[in-house]
Amino acid sequence: MDMEQLFEGDTQLPSLNRLVQQLMAEFASSDPDILRISRILCQDQALSAKVLRLANSAYFAGARQVDAIKDAAILLGLDNLKMLVICAAVQQRFAQVPHLDTARFWRQNLTCSQLAGTLAKRCKVNPDKARLGGLLHSIGQLFIHQKEPRLAQQVMARTAQGHPRPDVETQLLGFDYAEVGAELARRWQFPDELGTVCRYHIRPHLAPETLRPLVTVVSLARWHIDHDQNAPLLEWPREALASLGLTPQQFESLCQETEPA
Repeated sequence: MDMEQLFEGDTQLPSLNRLVQQLMAEFASSDPDILRISRILCQDQALSAKVLRLANSAYFAGARQVDAIKDAAILLGLDNLKMLVICAAVQQRFAQVPHLDTARFWRQNLTCSQLAGTLAKRCKVNPDKARLGGLLHSIGQLFIHQKEPRLAQQVMARTAQGHPRPDVETQLLGFDYAEVGAELARRWQFPDELGTVCRYHIRPHLAPETLRPLVTVVSLARWHIDHDQNAPLLEWPREALASLGLTPQQFESLCQETEPA
C-alpha cells in the first residue's frame, strides 16, 4: 500500500469543513482579528460548543468559566484559541475510531501537551507551538484506525507484544503513523510546524534544523509518557536531552513539576 491508496480508497478523506478552513486562513493572515475569528466560529454551533468545553476544562480554564466564544477568544488569546479550534476540529472528525480507546488517546496527548509546554519554556522554545504539537503529534494513528481497522488491530496486537509501533506499521502498511499525520496536516492546511512535529517526533534528529528543538521537546514529552522511569536498564534519550542542554535528572525534575499533585 502507498500513501495515496490510504487517502484515496473507498472511505472518503475526512476533510475539514469550509468554516474551519476559513478560520485557519484567518489565523494565518498577517493581521488576524480575534473578534472576526470568534464571529466565524459562532457559525458552527457544534464546533463552538466543543471549543467552549475545552476552554472551560481544567487545562485551559482561568479564574472564571466562559459561556461565549467572544469571551473565550479574548481571555485565551489567539494562540490558545487556534489550538482549541484545531483540537476541536480533529476530535469532531474522529468521533468514531475502531479499535482505539479515544479517551485514553486524548488523555495521553493532553499530558504530552502539558509537558511539552513546560520543556519548551525551559529550553527557550515557543511553548504554544509545543503544546499544540503535543496535543496532535499522533493524529496519524486516528486516521489509520479509521481507514484500515483490520490492519490497525494487527498493529495493536504486535505493539502489545513489545514491537515498536512505527516499525510494525511500516511492515504492514509501508509507512508509519507519523508520516500519515504529516500528510493529514498538509492536506488540512494546518501550521507547517505542526506537520513537522507529526512527521519527526519519533525521529527528532532528522527534523529540519530550525524546528528541531520544537520537535525534540514534543518527542521527549511523548517518551516520558511511554516509559516507566523506575524500570531497570532504562535507555534514556541522551542525544535528544543533550541537544536541549538537559540532563536526565533535570528532565525528570521538569516532568515532576508538570504532573498534577
